[in-house]
Amino acid sequence: MCETEAIRIVLDTNILCADYRMTGTAFRVFLSGVSRIGASVYVPAIVFDETCAKYMEDLSTLVSRLRGGARDWQRFSDLWFEAHRNHWIWLIVSFAGGVVGGLLVNWLSR
Repeated sequence: MCETEAIRIVLDTNILCADYRMTGTAFRVFLSGVSRIGASVYVPAIVFDETCAKYMEDLSTLVSRLRGGARDWQRFSDLWFEAHRNHWIWLIVSFAGGVVGGLLVNWLSR
């Protein structure tokens, strides 16, 4: 390879889906190496589309789990009173319960 020819790196969907935010250790090391060697990173359009679709799928699953957690929190704690159903404090408490429930489900499923 000629010294003036830049290295081209093409990312795959699996790589991007492993760390959507690209903030993990592997990405930090990768991106620092890319800048050090002056390489170019490419993401094909199909990879971008597949990654977006997988992200939406994962986000939808997360929202469903949070909603389930909020329902479980309501049944468990009886903190969601019908008369105050739309009061902001109950919405926050129910959401927080859903988050805790989702984290608990995640922890238990390991």
